[in-house]
Amino acid sequence: MKIEPFDLDQYQAANLVTVFRERNNIILFWMRVAKTILSFVKPKPDQVRGRMLVCTDKMHRVFVENQGKMFSTALPFSVNNVDGFYSCTLRSGIDLSSKLSSEIIAALSTTASFTNSEVLGFADDIMGISDDPDTLWAALSELVNTDDGYIRFDHDPDREDGRRHPLNHVDIFFSQSATFKIGVSEKLKIDALSDLLNVQTDCHYISNT
Repeated sequence: MKIEPFDLDQYQAANLVTVFRERNNIILFWMRVAKTILSFVKPKPDQVRGRMLVCTDKMHRVFVENQGKMFSTALPFSVNNVDGFYSCTLRSGIDLSSKLSSEIIAALSTTASFTNSEVLGFADDIMGISDDPDTLWAALSELVNTDDGYIRFDHDPDREDGRRHPLNHVDIFFSQSATFKIGVSEKLKIDALSDLLNVQTDCHYISNT
């Protein structure tokens, strides 16, 4: 599996760690991942506060770890590094540039476009954001229809409650109506979570004991 590791400083890590409550949050996170990669500057060793793993092979995933928080989602774009310069490309072939990622963030954050109940109003919002609304719409459509694959590992001593809320557990899905926990026997590191989800390594087993 191809894994590209990124050490993160305090600002980079804080920009990626977010609360996931709605589909918008996932897409915004993906755009922040793209921006982090496209403008990446490796921090000095004493400034490292977190870590990101970008996995692009049979499994397309991104993993983020910061201050005991660790989570992963599917990754809807490929990442290429040519002579130290990164590029991100959606599976449709659209170049996810810094400009396009900013337009997607604007469409989700600063206008009513994504929640506009009128199709013409939605089109007007998109037209006002980009000078290439067709590409923006195509990228947005692709991202909306991408499986998010969200999973989070928690080490949570403050809320530990026996088997109802294990000290170490994995949360599957992010919405309150769908999420559930699976207890884990020990605290995981980001490499262990990556291996757990890697379809090219041996499977892990769930025990009911």
